Amino acid sequence: MISIHPSFLDRTSSTNQPKFGLPGDYYFSERIFAYEQQTIWRNTWQFVGRESDLPNPGDYLTCQVGDQPMFVIRDRNGELQAMHNVCPHRGAQMLQGQGHCQRVRCPYHGWNFNYEGNLKGLPRAECFPNLDKSAVYLAKGRVETWGGFIFVCSAAEGESLVSYLAGFSTYLEQYQHSWQELQQVDRWFYSHLASTVVTRTVQIT
Repeated sequence: MISIHPSFLDRTSSTNQPKFGLPGDYYFSERIFAYEQQTIWRNTWQFVGRESDLPNPGDYLTCQVGDQPMFVIRDRNGELQAMHNVCPHRGAQMLQGQGHCQRVRCPYHGWNFNYEGNLKGLPRAECFPNLDKSAVYLAKGRVETWGGFIFVCSAAEGESLVSYLAGFSTYLEQYQHSWQELQQVDRWFYSHLASTVVTRTVQIT
């Protein structure tokens, strides 16, 4: 059964039929914005990059998933890890842009974490005599891939990428393309008052 948000129902009629188009306040309502962040952005898969962007352990990229700053990093076993880009100590952003690191280090107080998000060290540890490092870690998101594309979901649990794609990956099999071998050939960044958009262009080699 499809759930329709109350704002989409035409209360002026006796049928409560769905409206066509969005009410005007959807474009500036803080309430609707918060509702979308919670129900859409925090629970759906978003494309953030290509596996070829992160060929080696310690390679990372950062991204913004709705209102959640995230990063994806390749661990020493060659697996991708997705985490919230927020230090659990004082909430500072850990990584910027795209690059390589030996450890994920907070620029504020220097707390540092391994590629799985576990706390490994901190300056002046003697100031925290009762700190259990095993209990301090970066909040996890989820990361899955298809055809070399990296998708991230900020929620720790939920629908799998395969389920979310709803058969689209199977549909694409009719095209004799090697999706894994797509290569990025250019990238553009542009901004306007509403948002910042990143456009990626890929081609088959």
